[in-house]
Amino acid sequence: MSDTLECTDELVKSPDPVHQDWLDRCRELAKAGSNLQFDIGDLLAEGEDRWSREIAYDEACVIFHDYTRASLQTLVSVARSVKPLIRVKDLSWAHHRAVAKLAKSPETQRELLAHAAENGMLVADFREYVKAKHPSKKPKHREEKFRVTFEPSAEVYEYLEAKSFEWNMAIGLVANALIEQARLQSVEEEGRP
Repeated sequence: MSDTLECTDELVKSPDPVHQDWLDRCRELAKAGSNLQFDIGDLLAEGEDRWSREIAYDEACVIFHDYTRASLQTLVSVARSVKPLIRVKDLSWAHHRAVAKLAKSPETQRELLAHAAENGMLVADFREYVKAKHPSKKPKHREEKFRVTFEPSAEVYEYLEAKSFEWNMAIGLVANALIEQARLQSVEEEGRP
């Protein structure tokens, strides 16, 4: 099943006791509800590692039916990117998501999260702070790296006009030939000379 498909409501049972234990823990988290994004993300990451992405998400979609497959994937991505020892209990999951892109630098993540906690930063303010301290290396949109402009001379214009005329003539000749061929074919089919 593709990672982009939506979840179904089919409950899953497994003959494998380890797998069934994992499924039961998923169901317990689903019942608990509230702000358990890291618990869900960590548990799904475990499911991915033990079985496969397909199995983990197919089954989690049934259990965590309030989440889309894409939302569950985001939970796993953030959980994998911000390791448990880096996480700050007093900050929201959204604060941690803001530093997830810095997964290659756990110390930077730790410093940024500590700053947010010490200063009581709101998520929106913290995102801006992270962007200012660690701007994205990729531009948001493709910027032109260079632009070549030239002012063609009169000779160039004359050449282009001549070529344009030649192309128009060629197109006209081909079109006339096709029309004539269609007319001749029509005449032959009707049996007229």
